[in-house]
Amino acid sequence: MSQNRRIQKVSSLLKKELSLILNNELDEPIISDNFISIAKIEISPDLHYCKIYITSAVEDEEKEKIVTSLNNLKSFI
Repeated sequence: MSQNRRIQKVSSLLKKELSLILNNELDEPIISDNFISIAKIEISPDLHYCKIYITSAVEDEEKEKIVTSLNNLKSFI
């Protein structure tokens, strides 16, 4: 399997698992009360780093609160 295919597969699996965590396991009201979707995942070729892009249909002020909350919960996630 090529490296690019491997990264795509890991990205797809990670997106699926993160969606489940966001929808079912987080107790933060700002996250559970708003619809949050994972738009894109970028993974480094060595699989050590990952950048996750999210989208939400809320106002900019709420988006900042959501991002702050997710950053605070990243060790749990």
